[in-house]
Amino acid sequence: MLKELFTTATLASIVFVFTFSSEIYGTPIEKRIVFPKGRGVVTYRGKLPKRYDYDAYILPAKKGRFIAVKLISADPDAYFAIYETKVLGPDEDTILANDHRSVQWTGQLPVNGEYSIQVYDAGENRIERGAYMIEITIS
Repeated sequence: MLKELFTTATLASIVFVFTFSSEIYGTPIEKRIVFPKGRGVVTYRGKLPKRYDYDAYILPAKKGRFIAVKLISADPDAYFAIYETKVLGPDEDTILANDHRSVQWTGQLPVNGEYSIQVYDAGENRIERGAYMIEITIS
């Protein structure tokens, strides 16, 4: 009887985690950016990822292009970082470090490559995740 109860409770716990964890914590986004023809601006909306995760917006870009990123959120713990993911090595790939906790940045890209703009939430683990809007401009 006790063994059956334990097995049932364990199975119920597993079902709960797999059924509701993405609703409670959210699933990180990995979105490939495609700029509409003739436009160099895209805007996305999302919910901040849980702590230690990030939403990634990935785009190919050429050396010398300028990129501007603006993150808008009512959550004061929201920020983003930028990395190059294909050409530069691990000690060189940081374009804008995540320890800067930036919400707005403009800069020139150093290489032809693929760039990942990563949105983070530095807040403590919480069930309520704040909304954000990110605007990415390339020129």
